[in-house]
Amino acid sequence: MRLALCQPNPRVGDLDANVALLLRAAATAKAGGAALLLAPELCLSGYPPRDLLDQPDFLAAHRAALQALVAQAPLAMLLGTVVPAAGAAEAPLCVGQLANGAVLIADGAVRGCYRKNLLPTYDVFDEDRYFAAGDGPAMLEFAGVRLGVSICEDIWSDPTYTPLRRYPHDPIARSCAAGAEVLINLSASPFAHGRGPLRRALLAATARRHGRPLLYVNQVGSNDALLFDGRSQALAADGQAVGELAAFA
Repeated sequence: MRLALCQPNPRVGDLDANVALLLRAAATAKAGGAALLLAPELCLSGYPPRDLLDQPDFLAAHRAALQALVAQAPLAMLLGTVVPAAGAAEAPLCVGQLANGAVLIADGAVRGCYRKNLLPTYDVFDEDRYFAAGDGPAMLEFAGVRLGVSICEDIWSDPTYTPLRRYPHDPIARSCAAGAEVLINLSASPFAHGRGPLRRALLAATARRHGRPLLYVNQVGSNDALLFDGRSQALAADGQAVGELAAFA
């Protein structure tokens, strides 16, 4: 199965432009022979959407944008987007009923959904103000392969690479225990001095520790004070780099 990594520069709140961006990426991926396109965390709304999520009109427009993307996508996609929290109705939605999610879309329908388990609330992050945390691993199957999906912070729970133990569980370990064959992390990970090598070491150690290939996608661009450096990458099960996209491009 050939996978395409999409490293876009989405604009916060510009739903039509973000749909068009993802459709162009999907068309390019299909022309290159890919079966599945991977796109970053909350790439449909842009990251971070923050108080846009307090606006019912925006949430309705976001739902319509996702429906348009599902209907028009020329190949299967796994992308980060706002989804209903577990147990919440599809619409209308409001803060408290939302999750930071990933959806697998194929053949004109949503085929699976994962909700981010670990919501960062420190430094520049305030995700638990807007989202409800998911609970449990995601096992999304595509083309006969079990995909262990995680979103950004979910992969930063290894105490070897984080100075503070902020969370009681490790979503990546849960996915592997549930039978994941390939690990996929969709991120909107801001740039900071020294973070590139640290992130690379974390991803390699994660792949090696669990003995699974790992694919990581991150956006580029800038939103207010946040700068995103991309560096999307693929690693083999032994932690060796298969390929890495450019920084800031």
